[in-house]
Amino acid sequence: MATDIQIQTNVDLNSSARDVKLTRASNGTLFVVYKKVTSNSLFIAYSTDSGLTWDEVDSGSLVSSTDIGLALAIDSQDIVHVAYTRSSTSTPKYRQFTIAGGWTAEETISATTTSKDGNLDIAIDSVDDVHVVFNDNVNISYNKRTIGTWGTESSLFSSESVGNNGANKYPKIAIDSNNYIYIVFLDLLAEIKYLKYTSFWTAAVSLSSTQSDLTALPSIAIDSADNVHIMYARANTLNDLLYYIKYTESTDTWAAATQVPTTSIEANYPTIAVTSSDVLNVVYHYANDIYLIQNTAGIWGSDSKIIDAITPQAYTQSYIRSTVWPVIEASHTNTATAGYHFTLIDNGSGVNILRYYASTSFSAPTVDENYHRIETAYLPEIGPFSGSLVPTLFTGSDYTKVDDDDNIYVDQTATDDYAIFYFSNRGTYDTDDIEVEWKGKSDIATSTSTVYLDFFNYNTRAWQNIDSDTATAAGTEFILGTFVTYQPTVFYGSNLWVTARVYQKAQ
Repeated sequence: MATDIQIQTNVDLNSSARDVKLTRASNGTLFVVYKKVTSNSLFIAYSTDSGLTWDEVDSGSLVSSTDIGLALAIDSQDIVHVAYTRSSTSTPKYRQFTIAGGWTAEETISATTTSKDGNLDIAIDSVDDVHVVFNDNVNISYNKRTIGTWGTESSLFSSESVGNNGANKYPKIAIDSNNYIYIVFLDLLAEIKYLKYTSFWTAAVSLSSTQSDLTALPSIAIDSADNVHIMYARANTLNDLLYYIKYTESTDTWAAATQVPTTSIEANYPTIAVTSSDVLNVVYHYANDIYLIQNTAGIWGSDSKIIDAITPQAYTQSYIRSTVWPVIEASHTNTATAGYHFTLIDNGSGVNILRYYASTSFSAPTVDENYHRIETAYLPEIGPFSGSLVPTLFTGSDYTKVDDDDNIYVDQTATDDYAIFYFSNRGTYDTDDIEVEWKGKSDIATSTSTVYLDFFNYNTRAWQNIDSDTATAAGTEFILGTFVTYQPTVFYGSNLWVTARVYQKAQ
């Protein structure tokens, strides 16, 4: 039987109905963010039992009493990132959340640009940098957070002309496996436009013709081949119809927008997600019911009703999403391996009930290891990663090499640089002693260049040396390792991740 659970009542419909608010940690914990009718605070709820029960934590941040944006993402250390708009100024703000540490202090994403009508979105890249897109009706704007610092805001698209839609709005953001950024939005003339960042931002490109009757927010997902999928709805005479646009990465081409056939008379507020096997799941609304339609290998199936409403119930847009990052143990932990799940607001009874729904087939990877390697000209002092560094994720065979003590190694080369391995493992209790043993060898004698083993201290946010080797000949296996019994809690991060690194400077 599908999971259909009430998370909270009296959820603010205006402030909660437009943006993605559901994400999943690598251990399966679910998070959803919202505002209540009875409070101007931002709330987060989390579930550690697949959505059956939920705990709520008040942020204490006084968000707007009118329309605001809420957006949610999670990184490779299971830190939750929340973007939202603040008070009557509609200033874009940001906070982090972990179950163990609670909410962090509020940060300002933009001090100069307001975010109107709930228009902002958030995404995480391969090194856990945070990307936020937002708008003030005229401008589509963007900012990035690296090593705890927000950069300079960029205006990506601006138009002063008044069109049929009256605003540039509803931006959505997604990041592919190359860390290329895709932003899709609705412009002043009610055209679907997109922007792309590789090493620079492209000019905005129209993906649809002017559609004064376009009625629903665009939704975006990226599959395992880095193809981009966009869904939206537009009216045709009296009915709202489902439309789909695909970008094929291998040919760098966008297909024309096409109507998706549905058996329902209308298709309102579609959102899209992709499974690890590249099945597209699209959830939409019609006549107070929730429908699902899937695309497998490029072919649309028949839509099916998955929630049958009882009059006078009605639903807002359902929130369904998959993300390329984070990748942990070679798994996309925020992407379903099978099935789908989403949140929605049931506003028919007058109390605005926030609900979590999951198909009987929903499953996603749960992992306990997260390993990387990198060559870099400087040793990162803030971590686990730093700046523009893009570490290489271990493959499945790399994990096998590490797990088995069989004299088969994972290599990392370096030329006048640092060769670094990062190892993150999940613990059970933050008071448990930590045991680490690393076996390896180098073609540089450790008497010439020391090999170090460090732990990341989550209290000081800095690396702390634990062990080193200065006496092993080149090409000879040696061991680094220790029990950590002194204040082990400082080495446990969000969801009990412990991160170590082993490195040597090439000579």
